[in-house]
Amino acid sequence: MVFVGAITMTTTESEIKIKGSIFLIFVKIIRGSKDERLYRYLNEEDKKIISGRVFPSGWYPMDTFWHCLRACYEVFGEKKPKNAREWGRVMGIQLLTGTYKDVLPTANTDLPSVVKTFTLISKTFFSHSHFELVSLEGRNAKLKLTQVSDNSAAMIFYFIICGFLEKYIELAGGKNCRTNFSEMVENDNKTVVFDANWE
Repeated sequence: MVFVGAITMTTTESEIKIKGSIFLIFVKIIRGSKDERLYRYLNEEDKKIISGRVFPSGWYPMDTFWHCLRACYEVFGEKKPKNAREWGRVMGIQLLTGTYKDVLPTANTDLPSVVKTFTLISKTFFSHSHFELVSLEGRNAKLKLTQVSDNSAAMIFYFIICGFLEKYIELAGGKNCRTNFSEMVENDNKTVVFDANWE
């Protein structure tokens, strides 16, 4: 199976937004902790945003998301990619049994249908980009993320995406799914290719 998705950023990092349904997961982690180390990674604007009401359907600054993600990864994730990947798997369950429960895949759902649905719900994640399905066949999936962020926290998010995709495919019946990513340069632009395989 091969499917290729592309994300295109057409605005600057300071202008792009992330959906509250994803942002809120990390806001809750910070709010629920008494560990003051988390706030070392946040600026005053970040603190103001996360102390206010955050709605799953709202849109929030990507910069603040990166800061929250970095804080959680450094303090609770022990700077280990395997922990970020596991967060992605947990996020998959939370989002697919909550906000996106209407598209929750089951073991009886055919994988092509699941992938197509993923491309649809991904359009609600970011204000600036989404995945596009190009092809689908076999037991291997490829997605390409183009014009990626220069923020160093993006690398953490790539591991989260890996975990999310693994859980999503497994819910649809794929066994022992494993996803990895690699960075490439195409036409002077950095891209990230995700490669998922399952039994």
